[in-house]
Amino acid sequence: MLFSDGTRIGVRLDGLRFRVLRGRGRQARLRAARHIPKYQGGSVIFRGGIMLGGKTDLISFPVSVTARNYVDIVLEPIVRLWQSAHGKNFTFIQDNAPPHTSNFARHYVEIEGIAISDWPPCSPFLLNISGII
Repeated sequence: MLFSDGTRIGVRLDGLRFRVLRGRGRQARLRAARHIPKYQGGSVIFRGGIMLGGKTDLISFPVSVTARNYVDIVLEPIVRLWQSAHGKNFTFIQDNAPPHTSNFARHYVEIEGIAISDWPPCSPFLLNISGII
């Protein structure tokens, strides 16, 4: 079984902290707070996988994750390689993000004969692989 997960990292110098600007001796007021839109300044998506006896290379997505990019960047070069190395006992476990469950990705998996298992329900972090990869 190959467990795969991804994370988005914001690229900002201030670490996306909520800053409150106030004059000396004044209370922090909500109207003095500076609003920072989500992911302003760009972000990078990383994806990796682990299985007993190995781990995949860390993949960075240069663009947003679409079904097409997911197939081209993850399924075709990485998952097919691991499947050929481990034979019929290989199962790929992925979360249920829209690009992973799209018709395009499911059609590709079906044609290639890749055994897929969805991330188990009620366990958003079955394994905390973020610290392992």
